[in-house]
Amino acid sequence: MSNWRLCHIWDWLMVEAPALGYSTEMLADAYGGDEALEIAARTGCMGCPLASRDVALDYVLSTEYWSYLKPVSRLRSLYTEWRNFANRHQKNDFSKRQAQKGPLTLEARLKGLEDVLAIQAEVNLASDKLGRPRLDILNAEESARIRELISLGTYPNGWDGTEPTGDVLLPEVYGDGSIQPLLWEVGT
Repeated sequence: MSNWRLCHIWDWLMVEAPALGYSTEMLADAYGGDEALEIAARTGCMGCPLASRDVALDYVLSTEYWSYLKPVSRLRSLYTEWRNFANRHQKNDFSKRQAQKGPLTLEARLKGLEDVLAIQAEVNLASDKLGRPRLDILNAEESARIRELISLGTYPNGWDGTEPTGDVLLPEVYGDGSIQPLLWEVGT
């Protein structure tokens, strides 16, 4: 679909998809309606770290009908926080990449879960009052499973949670097994 021009997207959103029974009104709003070229003719995933601004989400939230979803805009800052090295483990393994950043710490996962559920609850409180569609980022089963995995200390293959966090400086390990020690300690 990368070869679609703007006119193809609009034909699909406004003619083809509705004819097949797909409701595309909100998606068309996200693309900017009739002002698509000026607003958000092409958009990416919500919260994309490669975009300096989430134009499509900002536009949707500016509409009266969807404004109750405003707490969703806080997800972007959560994604940024999760990339913070202090929230992730790291390895110093020459066979992979030096100071490879890995999974979130269990504490960061739990805080992230709580933050996402708080945003979802805030939106759903407003949606219930307004009679609007509810938000389902994580359902009860998914949330319970995440909590279970956190409580079990589950990490992806090759990680066990004993690795230092990514904000800790590590000596460099070379392919021949030699180690370049840190020349100074931070804070000294």
